[in-house]
Formats: sequence, C-alpha cells, structure tokens
Amino acid sequence: MARHQPAPATPVATPSAPPRVESKARQRIGKAYELLAGQPVSLAGLSHETRGEVVVSAVCDDTGHIVVLSRVRDTVWELWPFINTPNIWDNNKRINWSGIPEAYREACQNMLYAYWKQGREGWSRRGWPRSKSS
Repeated sequence: MARHQPAPATPVATPSAPPRVESKARQRIGKAYELLAGQPVSLAGLSHETRGEVVVSAVCDDTGHIVVLSRVRDTVWELWPFINTPNIWDNNKRINWSGIPEAYREACQNMLYAYWKQGREGWSRRGWPRSKSS
C-alpha cells in the first residue's frame, strides 16, 4: 500500500506584520498629582456636600485627561494607583466602606484620609496602608 506524500508547501507571499504596539490598557497611567495635591488635608469641618466631592484617587490617562477614580462619597475607594507591589490582589487595593456602620463611617474616613494626607506627628509620611478584604 503506497503512502500519500503531501505536496511540498510553496511559500506564500505575506505582507510584513505591522510593528507590535503596546495595548493602551498596558501603557503606564500616571497619578494626577496636581489634582490630588489641591485637595484639603482634612475632611473635618467640611460641609456634607463639599466633603463628598473631595477626590481620594485620580489618574491621568494616556492622552493626559484626568480620570477621577474615587471621591469621599463613594462606598469603595480605589487605591490601586498608590500600591506599587505587583503581587497584591485587586481586592486588597481598595477600601469598601460598606462594612463600617453608617454611624462610624464618616469618622473612620476622616481619620484615614487625614493620616494619609498628613501622617503622624514625628513620623515619616506613609502611603496607603495595605487594606484587608473582609
């Protein structure tokens, strides 16, 4: 029984592939330092409306537009721009305030926001602490 021999492949002219372009999702997104620096250093004493409008996190996209990720009024604060450790799960890069009773939430937010913006007296300033999901 004779085996069927495949025909030799003839090279086909293909156009050269376009140069690989890094996807926009992978391009580095920068923090919106000017916007963040212009926010108040404390939430204490602000009216409810003004307090809710304070920006917690924001970034600049690849075209230079500012994208606000979280405001104080949001139930979840997105903190991923401040956490540079690559092996942290996404749910550890945000604070979900829904687990804090409404009666204590404002005080907890005021304390954490002031600690983040000012630090402790006599101590070096820290970044956002690593949050734990519950």
